This record gives sequence, C-alpha cells and structure tokens, in this order.
Amino acid sequence: MNEKEKAVIETIKFYGLLERPLAELELYRYLSAQSGKISFFDTIEILEKSRIVKNMIRQKNGLIFPNNQEDPTASRIKKIKISQQKWKVLKRKIKWLFLLPFFKAIVLTGSMNFFNCSPKSDFDLLIIARKDRIWSTRLFITALCEIFGMRRKAGKTENRFCLNCFVSEEYLEISEKAKPRNFYSAQEYGRAKLLIERDDEIFKKFQKQNCWIKNFLNAHPWPGSESQKLKEIKFFAGLVKIFEFLLSNKFGDWLEKKAGERQSRRINSNLKIEPADQICVSPTCLMFHPNSKSFEVMERMEKSEI
Repeated sequence: MNEKEKAVIETIKFYGLLERPLAELELYRYLSAQSGKISFFDTIEILEKSRIVKNMIRQKNGLIFPNNQEDPTASRIKKIKISQQKWKVLKRKIKWLFLLPFFKAIVLTGSMNFFNCSPKSDFDLLIIARKDRIWSTRLFITALCEIFGMRRKAGKTENRFCLNCFVSEEYLEISEKAKPRNFYSAQEYGRAKLLIERDDEIFKKFQKQNCWIKNFLNAHPWPGSESQKLKEIKFFAGLVKIFEFLLSNKFGDWLEKKAGERQSRRINSNLKIEPADQICVSPTCLMFHPNSKSFEVMERMEKSEI
C-alpha cells in the first residue's frame, strides 16, 4: 500500500467509524495528509484503479464507505434532512448572541459542519474572546443562553448551544494541553465554519495559528469555511459598543477578575478528571470536553482492519 492509498483508506475508515459515508469531493476535502500533496484527480484515480482500495471499500449512490459496514445510504439521506433543518434553527437562535459584548468571533464545530446530525444533536460553538475578557465573555454568553433556554445541559441537548471552547484573541492556537493533536482534532477544527465575525480576518488568523492541522489534513484550509457567516445586526451592534465602552475600565477589569475567580471555583469543584476528559482552564483558553469521543474513535481506528 503506497502513501496515497493509505490516505484514502485512513479517511474512509475514520468517517466509517462516525457512520458517515463520503462523496468523492468530501473524501478529497477530508483526506489524511501524507508526505506529498494529493490532488483531487489522484484521489479519483485511486478509487478507480487501486485493487487494494477497491477490496476495502464499497460505493453506492455516489457514496463511499468501508466494505465491512452496513449500507449507510438511507441513514445518510435522513441525516442530511435533519441537518438542513437544524441549520435553519441555528441561524435563528445564533442571532441573539449579537447582543453580547467582548466576543470577536463565533465558530461552529461538531457534527453540523458535515451534515451528520441526529435529532438530539446540539450546536458546538468555539468563541473567540477579546483580550483580557475571556471570563466576562463566557459569563455573558452562558447567562443569555440560560435565560433563553438555549444552553446544553445533561438530558437537554437538542438544538442547544454547547459552549465548550473559548480562546482569547491574543493566543488563538489550540494547544496540545487543551486538545490532543491527532486526526480527530484536525478534522474537528479543519471543518470549522465561521458564523459571526466582528474583527475582520480574525478567523483567518485562527486558521493560520492552528497550522498544526496541516500535519493531518491534505487540503487545509478549505474554501467555503466562511460561507455561513451572518451579517451584523446594526441595532444590536450599537448597543454592544455602548456596553463594551461602559465595561472597558477598572470596573470591567474587576468584573473580569471576579468572573474568573467564581467560574474557576465552580469548574474545580465539579472537576472529575477521567481518561476521556479534555478539560483545560488558562487565561487564554477554556476547553470543556468531558467524556470526549475522540479517544474511543482514535482507538477503534487503530484497531480497525479496513
């Protein structure tokens, strides 16, 4: 098996574990990185001519999946329809976050980005916060989502916001301490889609500072990652400027300090580190992925014989 064949097999195997068959263009988009770049035409040629790959995969209705997996095409159509409806719900709900101060951008991660939702799926958000206001940003977003019943809780996940990652604009890189650097994490952030951006080019800075993703993905960044970006609501923008002005002083600094102390105490009191937990609390990054699926998926990927 050469490196190009290995890249194709690894990617199909990974998405097979997520029960997500791939179209040819999707396979190229999510393709595992190897020592040399692989073109879209290389990918097609491998699918058509490689005996090794043909013996390990199946194709049906334009979808590619492992040959040891049950036909997922009917399930795929169902998940696409669910995801399309959820995008409508997300765009309606996310507009309320325009009311909030101090965030620079809101980015969508998770199953929504590759149309792999179940009815109970939530909306995973990565929030980029203003320098020295990461705790205040989390405080305000959490409070608003609680008030409007939009925050994910145990037993309540459907169409709710999962506020699992906050990073400061001064340090946009997802560190190894916050998240293991592997194929799973690279896929998660490589698929990220920009929803709201108040500071021009900050999402591009996020992509640039997380260049480690290129060690795992053949084609990154992928065009279209800003295609779902929403326009600023002018009335809300005016209110936010006033709010930020009123809190850009010593009182705002005091509030940030107190918010950090209170939230840190609460996080530490609830913290029970398990092997599958990805928890990181620092002045520039807040990461909350208890019971992350990434460990299980990567372990199964290593053991899989496809």
